[in-house]
Amino acid sequence: MVKRSEIKFIRPCLSIYENNKVLTPAYALQCLTLKKVIQINLDNCSLQRMEELSSTSTLEDVKRVGLLPLVDLLQSGSVCLTAIGVNEMPDIWVEKSMAAYQNFCHQFWPSHIDDPEATFRDYSPDAKEKKVLFQELSAEARTVYGLHYISMLQIQNIKLNYSHLTPEKRFEVYLYSMISFIDMISAYDLEIAKYAFWDLD
Repeated sequence: MVKRSEIKFIRPCLSIYENNKVLTPAYALQCLTLKKVIQINLDNCSLQRMEELSSTSTLEDVKRVGLLPLVDLLQSGSVCLTAIGVNEMPDIWVEKSMAAYQNFCHQFWPSHIDDPEATFRDYSPDAKEKKVLFQELSAEARTVYGLHYISMLQIQNIKLNYSHLTPEKRFEVYLYSMISFIDMISAYDLEIAKYAFWDLD
């Protein structure tokens, strides 16, 4: 099986010039001394990597699927972990993904316990995969989803067609194009654009 690239964890930053954008075990320990706990939100792609592991997987297997940085963080101190990526999945995939997540935690984070107040996504394991067509959504749903959809498409367009520009110029193109398209932008989309156009390293 092909070795996958290592996943990276980012932490929210107020400035694109702020140091320590990458979440490291050292930063997690530093937060712990300040009585703060790091929460790690695993996206859909991270959970899919866990699905490639079995109950007999080793740290070498974890490294092969690119999840070793996660194990390092989990063993560095007090962190919280959530499989929030299941909210991106169709119902028929949730059961397999949650089983892989629980298996990963059991094997590589044996000291973990579920928060008594933890919530879990409701899903129907026998549901059929349903494709959602944008044109079939209600006008209200299209309005809500469309704003972010346009933003994500434009980020991809700029990365593909304006890669020769500096990160600042790409961000400028992004801002002016979003103003032109829909005359608004969310802080959520701005944060994604920031990480898309600037190199974390």
